Amino acid sequence: MPIGKDFMSNRKDTRRKFPLQPPCKERLERALNERIHDLDLLWKAHVKGIQELPDLGTLSEYGLAFEFLIPSVNNRHGLSYFRFQLACDGPSDEFRFFASIEEGHWKPYCIEYWYLDWFDSAKQILQGTRLDLMLNIFAWFDESALTHYVYRNTHHR
Repeated sequence: MPIGKDFMSNRKDTRRKFPLQPPCKERLERALNERIHDLDLLWKAHVKGIQELPDLGTLSEYGLAFEFLIPSVNNRHGLSYFRFQLACDGPSDEFRFFASIEEGHWKPYCIEYWYLDWFDSAKQILQGTRLDLMLNIFAWFDESALTHYVYRNTHHR
């Protein structure tokens, strides 16, 4: 039986060969376009009173989580935000709503889309029709009291 160097040189390489993915900044725009497309369809269906869309479900079922995140010691931004997480486990993506309370309602002053994949990430600040859509969806979260619920539960842990 070989030992040492002889053993290692005869050993079969069992590591998987994973294809190299482009960086997140190169994949962000396509991912964002797909999310905006889905959310636009769901929002329009919701406004029209359509309960469910084939292959997409309902607006209230879309995504994995909606939560309020408080900055940690390692967070460079130092700002709290609402996160609408759509996917996880790499790649993952989410919308981040930076908001303040005005007249008893949460109002976003900045919305970012983040695309994250194992030690890499990219973000885009929303503008134009993308911003308008996500402002409407956030207002819906707020009107349903979801924003207040997740904020209150984050602060009472």
